[in-house]
Amino acid sequence: MGDISQSRYSIIERLTTQKLQVMEEKQKIEGDIESKKTRIIQIKNDMKIKEKESAESLKSELNLMQLDIASLERETASLEKGKNTKATLCDSKIKEIDKAIKSIESISAESVKE
Repeated sequence: MGDISQSRYSIIERLTTQKLQVMEEKQKIEGDIESKKTRIIQIKNDMKIKEKESAESLKSELNLMQLDIASLERETASLEKGKNTKATLCDSKIKEIDKAIKSIESISAESVKE
C-alpha cells in the first residue's frame, strides 16, 4: 500500500508542478498583454506630444516665412519708389561719361591733325 500511496503522491506532485507552470504561463501572458497595452498608451502619448511640437514648430516656421515675405515686400516697394530717381541719376552719369569720352576723342583727333 505504501507504493500506491507513494505513486499517488508522485502523480499529485507532478500535476501540481504542471499546474504551477501553466498558472505562471497564464500570468506571463497577462503580464505581456498589460505591458503591451501600457506601451501602446505610452506611444500614443508620445505621438500626441510630437504632433503638438511639430504643429508648433511648423507654425513658428510659417510665421518666420511670413515675416520674411513682409520684409522683402517692404524693401521691394522702397526700391520701386526710388527706382526712377536712381535710373535718372544713372542716365545722367552715363551722359556725362559719354561727354567726357567724346571730349577726349575730339582733343585726340585735333592733336593728330596738327
